[in-house]
Amino acid sequence: MGLRERHAALLKWLTPRRRCQIGGGLAAVWVAGLLVHPGQYLTYIVIVASVILTGAWSPASQGKR
Repeated sequence: MGLRERHAALLKWLTPRRRCQIGGGLAAVWVAGLLVHPGQYLTYIVIVASVILTGAWSPASQGKR
């Protein structure tokens, strides 16, 4: 399976609903990490979660959930 086929399969699998679940899960991991290790900011996790959630809630994906 070539790179283009794998990319197309990933885009088909990664629906807006799954993006919401993944982004929400990462946000929950970020909150849990702040509670367990309060001195760490864990900025990268919240940035990735924000990008995924923003992509899931974009106007282009409305109605595809």
